Amino acid sequence: MQDPISVEQDENASAFDLYNMKRNRLLDPTAPLPNAEPPKFSDKEYGVVRAFGACTNQGLLRNYNEDRVSIVLNILPPPGRNTEEKWPNCNFFGIFDGHGGNKCSEFLRNNLHQYVINFVKQWRTDCL
Repeated sequence: MQDPISVEQDENASAFDLYNMKRNRLLDPTAPLPNAEPPKFSDKEYGVVRAFGACTNQGLLRNYNEDRVSIVLNILPPPGRNTEEKWPNCNFFGIFDGHGGNKCSEFLRNNLHQYVINFVKQWRTDCL
């Protein structure tokens, strides 16, 4: 089977032309999705979360995937929080698109949920 995005290399073709040739080959609805990674999904329930899944695609121009996924389940209350205060069942799901580099998507995958937790902690303190 032929690769759905292979194109003949033309030394006079611009990167934009190559992209359009690859894109046009993809318009065939029977062609397989190029560079598809197998989806990742839960195999059991996690509290109020019945199931979850994530799937990313490498895209057309690069030979690597810059997308990142963050799944943080059952976020615990921040340390020092009043134990009598109710803490909701919290989960964090994020899909970050690289768009020309993975530094930002890596940073967000590793840190954004902490910023959200700290914001909520500070907001709750300010409101009391």
